[in-house]
Amino acid sequence: LMFGVNHLAPFLLTNLLLDTLKNSAPSRVICVSAPSTTSIAFDDLQSEKKFSSLRAFGMSKAANLYFAFELAKRLQETGVTSNALHPGLVKSNLMNEMPAAARFLINLLSASPEKASANPIYVATSPDLEQVTGKFFVKMKPVKLPKGSENEEARARLWEVSEKLTRK
Repeated sequence: LMFGVNHLAPFLLTNLLLDTLKNSAPSRVICVSAPSTTSIAFDDLQSEKKFSSLRAFGMSKAANLYFAFELAKRLQETGVTSNALHPGLVKSNLMNEMPAAARFLINLLSASPEKASANPIYVATSPDLEQVTGKFFVKMKPVKLPKGSENEEARARLWEVSEKLTRK
């Protein structure tokens, strides 16, 4: 479910919108992710053999990165850019079921939704980024790609598997 919601759904939606994005160029695709260095287990993408919520989440966020950067490569010269970003921890009700101590600690480290939205708004609207593609943004600055997401072979493989899973 986590892989489907966090990766396959955005993959499918973006692919369904590609003609519109190209016809509306310049346009932007932005993947909200995290700096995941979790390896993608191609033999267990949907965590059917072994499930760990942290591993599944990390793998789904790595998949977001692979997708964003593979999309940037595939859309070169179309006027459509693709970048990924990490908004940081955000205060929300998402962690309500965690133990109270964990919720307290996460709340201390989290930014308000208003503050956390600065990075996505910047990447989505800044005129300075109109031609920028294939980057990962943290705090409104491009940073080094997380380990693993620079692997072009793995990115292409995930794309192929995602096409089969979404029948796209």
